[in-house]
Amino acid sequence: MKLSQSTSKKAPKGFRCPMSQMKSQYIRLEKSQIAYFRFILEGYEGLSTWHSHDDGLISLSFPEGRGGEIDDFLEALAMDIPITLMDRD
Repeated sequence: MKLSQSTSKKAPKGFRCPMSQMKSQYIRLEKSQIAYFRFILEGYEGLSTWHSHDDGLISLSFPEGRGGEIDDFLEALAMDIPITLMDRD
């Protein structure tokens, strides 16, 4: 398969944020709570993408301007399940 380069200067449809403007928040959950976390996060469509690592470590990736929304989301969710906030990039 041959890849071709686009000559268009416009961003593709649905393109919202360059990777350079993305931030990450790391949290730790009990492994038994990961499915619940995923279910709740999916209800906030487009808020963040997430990736599960070993031992309940979760990384959230989101546009730089949505940090406050992520903070609000995690604060509200912490009322239901234990969440440990780790570093934010």
